[in-house]
Amino acid sequence: MKEFKKKFKLSIYIGEDDQLKGESLYQKILSKAKDLNISGATAIRGVMGFGKNKHMHSSKFIRLFSNMPVIIEIIDEKDSLQPLITYLKTNLKTGFLTLEEIQTYSFD
Repeated sequence: MKEFKKKFKLSIYIGEDDQLKGESLYQKILSKAKDLNISGATAIRGVMGFGKNKHMHSSKFIRLFSNMPVIIEIIDEKDSLQPLITYLKTNLKTGFLTLEEIQTYSFD
């Protein structure tokens, strides 16, 4: 019988409008993760949120507000995530990262 496996989840909290070298930051991060052969990554667009400046962002007024929160979640071995973490620490000027140990169970 299959068991749960220890992995690590890297979460990256940024804004939808954030850019890196003229490109969408979340797209750039996902491309970099793919280039580094990370197992997989998901970008999730938030419907409401605020950061340390306490400025509320909401999709309720779809075109009045922009820069909705985006969370990128990446799950892999810690050693596999390390090159991406180094890249993010070097290139990001906004947002924040979390890294946590998790247990995963895959159905395939």
